[in-house]
Amino acid sequence: MEWEIYEFKKTRDGLRYSFYSEGPRGRIGKVIAFQWMRGLGSGTFNLAFGDFNEDTDQLDDRSVSNNHDRLKVLHTVAAVVVDFLRDHPRSIILIKPFTIARARLYQMMISSI
Repeated sequence: MEWEIYEFKKTRDGLRYSFYSEGPRGRIGKVIAFQWMRGLGSGTFNLAFGDFNEDTDQLDDRSVSNNHDRLKVLHTVAAVVVDFLRDHPRSIILIKPFTIARARLYQMMISSI
């Protein structure tokens, strides 16, 4: 099964990826950052994901863009994880959403694919 994903770019160090969501709310920049987790081993990373806030030049993991492309965004995040693991094959990736509701949403979406 081939998923429809957005084209993404990564930084030279391979720890930060970006792509654009396209939908009724326009073109929204998305960022995925892999952050090394100190104290958990050299190959353990947190996956941070959210909209790119142009005003602060930061990743906003609390935003809700509602651009009606949730599945395509999820597929893109999955493709980024696969790409990251090609470069870091023995890594462990942790994902901890900031709310229980978002954790449940991610769990339902991942279960559906």
